[in-house]
Amino acid sequence: MENADPESIREALRKAHGSFDAKPAAPVFLQKDLLDAGLIGQADSAARREKLGKILGIGYGNGKVMLQRLNSFGIERDAFEQAVQEL
Repeated sequence: MENADPESIREALRKAHGSFDAKPAAPVFLQKDLLDAGLIGQADSAARREKLGKILGIGYGNGKVMLQRLNSFGIERDAFEQAVQEL
Protein backbone atom coordinates (compact mmCIF):
# COMPACT_ATOMS: atom_id res chain seq x y z
CA MET A 1 0.00 0.00 0.00
CA GLU A 2 2.96 2.30 0.48
CA ASN A 3 3.27 2.95 -3.25
CA ALA A 4 -0.40 2.64 -4.17
CA ASP A 5 -2.21 5.66 -5.53
CA PRO A 6 -5.14 6.98 -3.47
CA GLU A 7 -7.79 5.85 -5.97
CA SER A 8 -6.50 2.26 -5.90
CA ILE A 9 -6.73 2.28 -2.11
CA ARG A 10 -10.28 3.67 -2.21
CA GLU A 11 -11.31 0.99 -4.73
CA ALA A 12 -9.81 -1.77 -2.58
CA LEU A 13 -11.67 -0.48 0.48
CA ARG A 14 -14.96 -0.30 -1.44
CA LYS A 15 -14.58 -3.97 -2.39
CA ALA A 16 -13.36 -5.14 1.02
CA HIS A 17 -15.43 -7.83 2.72
CA GLY A 18 -15.06 -9.18 6.20
CA SER A 19 -15.72 -12.75 7.17
CA PHE A 20 -17.92 -13.75 10.05
CA ASP A 21 -17.08 -16.46 12.56
CA ALA A 22 -20.69 -17.08 13.51
CA LYS A 23 -22.46 -19.09 10.84
CA PRO A 24 -26.00 -18.09 9.92
CA ALA A 25 -28.80 -20.52 10.71
CA ALA A 26 -29.09 -21.39 7.03
CA PRO A 27 -26.71 -20.43 4.21
CA VAL A 28 -27.95 -17.73 1.87
CA PHE A 29 -26.44 -19.45 -1.16
CA LEU A 30 -26.64 -23.11 -2.10
CA GLN A 31 -24.89 -25.21 -4.72
CA LYS A 32 -28.06 -24.92 -6.83
CA ASP A 33 -27.52 -21.14 -7.05
CA LEU A 34 -24.06 -21.70 -8.54
CA LEU A 35 -25.41 -24.28 -10.96
CA ASP A 36 -28.30 -22.05 -12.07
CA ALA A 37 -25.84 -19.15 -12.62
CA GLY A 38 -23.52 -21.32 -14.72
CA LEU A 39 -20.77 -21.05 -12.12
CA ILE A 40 -20.39 -24.83 -11.88
CA GLY A 41 -21.08 -27.69 -14.25
CA GLN A 42 -20.32 -25.94 -17.54
CA ALA A 43 -17.26 -25.64 -19.74
CA ASP A 44 -16.91 -21.91 -19.04
CA SER A 45 -17.75 -22.06 -15.32
CA ALA A 46 -14.18 -21.32 -14.16
CA ALA A 47 -14.03 -18.17 -16.28
CA ARG A 48 -17.47 -17.09 -15.01
CA ARG A 49 -16.37 -17.62 -11.38
CA GLU A 50 -13.24 -15.60 -12.03
CA LYS A 51 -15.29 -12.68 -13.43
CA LEU A 52 -17.84 -12.93 -10.61
CA GLY A 53 -15.07 -12.91 -8.00
CA LYS A 54 -13.66 -9.71 -9.50
CA ILE A 55 -17.06 -8.02 -9.66
CA LEU A 56 -17.89 -8.88 -6.05
CA GLY A 57 -14.34 -8.37 -4.80
CA ILE A 58 -14.08 -11.86 -3.29
CA GLY A 59 -11.47 -13.35 -5.61
CA TYR A 60 -11.40 -16.57 -7.59
CA GLY A 61 -12.22 -19.97 -6.19
CA ASN A 62 -13.48 -23.34 -7.32
CA GLY A 63 -17.18 -24.04 -6.80
CA LYS A 64 -16.81 -25.07 -3.16
CA VAL A 65 -14.63 -22.06 -2.27
CA MET A 66 -16.92 -19.66 -4.15
CA LEU A 67 -19.92 -20.95 -2.21
CA GLN A 68 -18.06 -20.55 1.09
CA ARG A 69 -17.03 -17.00 0.22
CA LEU A 70 -20.49 -15.96 -0.86
CA ASN A 71 -21.92 -17.15 2.45
CA SER A 72 -19.11 -16.15 4.82
CA PHE A 73 -18.45 -12.68 3.38
CA GLY A 74 -22.08 -11.64 3.73
CA ILE A 75 -22.73 -11.15 0.03
CA GLU A 76 -26.35 -10.14 -0.45
CA ARG A 77 -28.52 -11.96 -2.96
CA ASP A 78 -29.24 -8.75 -4.89
CA ALA A 79 -25.52 -8.08 -5.33
CA PHE A 80 -24.96 -11.68 -6.46
CA GLU A 81 -27.79 -11.57 -8.98
CA GLN A 82 -26.65 -8.22 -10.37
CA ALA A 83 -23.08 -9.53 -10.72
CA VAL A 84 -24.33 -12.66 -12.52
CA GLN A 85 -26.19 -10.43 -14.97
CA GLU A 86 -22.91 -8.64 -15.74
CA LEU A 87 -21.19 -11.89 -16.74
